[in-house]
Amino acid sequence: MRSFGSGQYFKSAPEQKNNFKLSLSNVSATLYNEILIAFVDGASNRFDNLYDGFKLKGNPDIAFYSLLNDKLLGIQSFGKKPGTNTVSKSVALGYDVSQSGDYKLDIVPSSDFSTEDKLYLEDKLLSKVYELEKEGTYNFYSNKGVYHHRFILHINPSERLMGKLMAQTKKPKVYYNKSKLIIESALNCNEANYTVYSLMGLPLKKGIITNNKMEIDIEPAYKTALVKIECADCEYTDKVVLE
Repeated sequence: MRSFGSGQYFKSAPEQKNNFKLSLSNVSATLYNEILIAFVDGASNRFDNLYDGFKLKGNPDIAFYSLLNDKLLGIQSFGKKPGTNTVSKSVALGYDVSQSGDYKLDIVPSSDFSTEDKLYLEDKLLSKVYELEKEGTYNFYSNKGVYHHRFILHINPSERLMGKLMAQTKKPKVYYNKSKLIIESALNCNEANYTVYSLMGLPLKKGIITNNKMEIDIEPAYKTALVKIECADCEYTDKVVLE
């Protein structure tokens, strides 16, 4: 049986040994929503009516959910390995917000949360990997809209997967935020240059990358731009939406 209210929910299920909630909210907490991830005896990787629950958008201004194929879930459960309370899983997380602004993603304190679990949040938009249960609140900016696959929650990831994720974070990150083009780079180069092009190949702006995070003023005359980053040992090109 489920009951909903104020963007939160309760669902009873037998023998839930380990679970945790994640919350998404704006800085003032006027917009707030939760999801539940649980390790349950008898659950599977498929949708289970007994253990999983669809996301119901009670608040029209915010919705936070996990994704299972094309299903948006407010409660997602996984089976456990015999003799343990945990599993290794990667869960896609999405959200829908009606306001642009600063948001934060948190673990909601839960007496059923296992201290053995390692939770890594992958921000695919910014190419960041964040150790959520160790570092605490993850802060980020979002434009209004629907973002089905911005985040992936990696639960107890393998060393191989972590190596792959960390290698991805070394690539330059290019994105548009509050009328500025942002370049975040950890390149080990003596000098790296950037050039911003229109999709027709017209150079719009260029310069030298002088620090690990640069903010570049750019007029959004074009909806989309290409950013090329070059140094002696590398070259990266990325497409950025300027809105």
